[in-house]
Amino acid sequence: MKNSNLGRFLTAFLILVALCLSGCQQSNQPELQKQASDAEPSVHMLITRAYGSEVLIDTNIAYTEDFAVLDYLESAAEVETAYGGGFVNAIEGYRSGYTDQKDKIKRDWFYTVNGIFSHMGALDYYPEPGDQIHWDYHDWDKSMSASASVSGYPIVLKQGFDTMNVPTVIVCQDTLRESAQIILESLDPLALDIEIRTLTDDFQPFDTSVHTLVLADLETIGARDDLKSVLDDSAQMGHGFELDQTALTYCDSISSTEVRAEKYAVMFAEQKTYAEPATLFILTGSDAGSVARLVEYITAKPDTVKGAVSLLIESESGHVVRLP
Repeated sequence: MKNSNLGRFLTAFLILVALCLSGCQQSNQPELQKQASDAEPSVHMLITRAYGSEVLIDTNIAYTEDFAVLDYLESAAEVETAYGGGFVNAIEGYRSGYTDQKDKIKRDWFYTVNGIFSHMGALDYYPEPGDQIHWDYHDWDKSMSASASVSGYPIVLKQGFDTMNVPTVIVCQDTLRESAQIILESLDPLALDIEIRTLTDDFQPFDTSVHTLVLADLETIGARDDLKSVLDDSAQMGHGFELDQTALTYCDSISSTEVRAEKYAVMFAEQKTYAEPATLFILTGSDAGSVARLVEYITAKPDTVKGAVSLLIESESGHVVRLP
């Protein structure tokens, strides 16, 4: 099932890229941004560059029935569209590196709703009150297969995707039970349908009837073929890191150099099934203590995940890295 899901993600993405071959037009911009007050229903708009490393716009926009993603975007930013208005060619002056470019660069705008990369165009997805729309301008040669991002944590657990939602389970190894409880308590304000379960042999990570947060060290995950396959595919799925038997390797976004970490924890996400809300979040690392430290960090500083596809913490230094 997992390989077929990946094929559908790749097919859907390549169809979108195929639209990037001709002409563009300037869209009409509204005169005023519809900022929402705290008392009225709203949609959160986050616009960033380089996998969330630079925030351009971060605001709430008053919910309007029958507004599509593109309508909210045009309410918040200067936008240039192409192909009849369905393809976003530029936001705030940052233009596609591929459309109508002689020297083409694989760099474009991509959006998620509650952390899930949408299978629909920006004219066709209609957000619900409370949804989070995230547009990010980044290279797509390495991340074209990503189906979900940690930027959707925890909002996807409450909001779901495309008007659909499911309950949540936190699945953990015994030594990370306390960390699971920390997450559970941090999510209390969302009033979720949620429970903690122990990681057992009959656990089904791709059960589409629930969102799943998995807390386990690398040794535990490596002993299970289903979870190990997720890690083995991490680079192909655009999570920005590769694992071997002794360390994790990632590319530092500032220096563009490869870094090896021997004591670490990572958090990444995948959509379990194409076009459905159930999301799999995996928090794993070199040892249980590193995973516990990551849990403490993201619950104490929840904005850490804002705009990120994946997240890494180096246990000894405490250095936190947003991964493409």
